[in-house]
Amino acid sequence: MPKQLFRRDFNDRDKEAQEHHSSPFVTQEPEHLLTPQSLALSDLPIDAIVPNPFQARTSFDPASLQELAHSITEHGFITRIRVRPSPHSDDIFELVYGERRWRAARMASLTHIPCEIVPYTDDELTEIGLIENVQRDDLLPTEEAEMYRRLLEQLDENEKPKYTIRSLAKRIGKDKGYVEARLALLRAPEDVQQLLKDQPDVPLRVARELIKVPSPEERAPIIEQVRTGTLRTEDVRAIVKQHTQPGGETQETHPGERTAQPLQPTLLSPAAQAAALLVFERTLQRDHEVVQRVFERLSQAIQGMGETEKMMVREHVLVWEDLLEQVKQHLLEEG
Repeated sequence: MPKQLFRRDFNDRDKEAQEHHSSPFVTQEPEHLLTPQSLALSDLPIDAIVPNPFQARTSFDPASLQELAHSITEHGFITRIRVRPSPHSDDIFELVYGERRWRAARMASLTHIPCEIVPYTDDELTEIGLIENVQRDDLLPTEEAEMYRRLLEQLDENEKPKYTIRSLAKRIGKDKGYVEARLALLRAPEDVQQLLKDQPDVPLRVARELIKVPSPEERAPIIEQVRTGTLRTEDVRAIVKQHTQPGGETQETHPGERTAQPLQPTLLSPAAQAAALLVFERTLQRDHEVVQRVFERLSQAIQGMGETEKMMVREHVLVWEDLLEQVKQHLLEEG
């Protein structure tokens, strides 16, 4: 437990901030984009603070929180978190920003936490939460999309939309296409949204391509290979284009055709079997290209090799021949 909640050099800045009704380091926080508010400083009981009800971010890395908890234990707080009085309970405060620090402080078993108290409205709380997370790249794509939807639903005092997509994009420092691309994710099927939640690094172009595939059953083999990293963006694009084009690979699969996917072909619809076969064909082609490049490189390098290097290559060739025989044997057995 730290002997003091706050670093000593920050206390003087607290006094100055209270006199001028502004937060120290205000230019580093998102609330400087809103109308200045009255501010009070207090060390509040940690159990009297609850998360921001409009917070889009729902996932926090446990390891990162543990590191932050250790830092708080060792050094205390460098800046205060910000809260607002709850409109529903007199003794409860809702987080405005600083949820990671609040969670880490709980892990560090602190009983009180240094806070700035500002009476924000619901709309302001939503906007601050979005700007903070977008600036710090803290949101999953689906979380970001949901927050944009909330802001676009806000009405001004004349009961007109507070934002258009263009004005919202300008407000958060993004272009209009960026916001539109995120909002499109809200129309994505559940399995595509789940992919983005599980693997946020999946390119949004992949999600947009997957949306074009009509059914979850047809998307399943493609999504599976995206999850394993087997398919790249251009692979997904090519598969979807071939699968969805008129007269493409959506016809019924021939009885002798099989898919390498774990689902049994007899349990798949003809369209899903066709999608699985396209994925398998694309993956097999990628493997072929890799193997071909290896053999071409070795063939070109052999002329400059000494006897020792050539012997090493021969040993590997023997291993490859054995592996190839095993594959051929499996094909004969399955046939």
